[in-house]
Amino acid sequence: MPNKQLREIIKQYSSSQNKLQEILPKKGKTIKQDIKTRNELMEQLMATKCHSCEKLSYHASQYQKIESLRSQLEECNTILESESNVKFLDFLAKNKVLEHYKMIDEESNILFKGKVAKAVSSVDSILITQLLFSGRLKDLADEEVLALLSVLIVNIRAAKSHQMLATEISKSFWSACLFLEQEATNLIEVE
Repeated sequence: MPNKQLREIIKQYSSSQNKLQEILPKKGKTIKQDIKTRNELMEQLMATKCHSCEKLSYHASQYQKIESLRSQLEECNTILESESNVKFLDFLAKNKVLEHYKMIDEESNILFKGKVAKAVSSVDSILITQLLFSGRLKDLADEEVLALLSVLIVNIRAAKSHQMLATEISKSFWSACLFLEQEATNLIEVE
């Protein structure tokens, strides 16, 4: 107890430039008790080697800097821990999506489907991988595959309501389009 109070007095001593009235403890039952406590602590301070040191003021300011840096370090650690927790929770949520689509297993090991998704360099790699594994591309003509994949590359999206074009398109192409839309909707729900 006296050691902690002694440190506090050293802090206050260096900052108040010998104004003993400011050193009085703030908490106490009466002013007499506060003065008595202060005097006892001052006697303890006077008995230390530090009190007669020429560099007492310098050492006290160094101590204050160390305490300030410790406080800042604790604050930084608190901030880092909270940010890393948010990042970790985001990581776990993304893993749940990948598990849902069977791209990784429960132990976060990458599966074949995940390796394919990793090889696809597109924002919609999960959708493209789902399309590839659905088997719907095998019945499409080259032009239809190109048209379907271009939907995932171009930033401009069609309106929500679908209308059949005046020109004929194959049922398998239309089925693949509807499948892709359903998978996109499912992905949004899972995320």
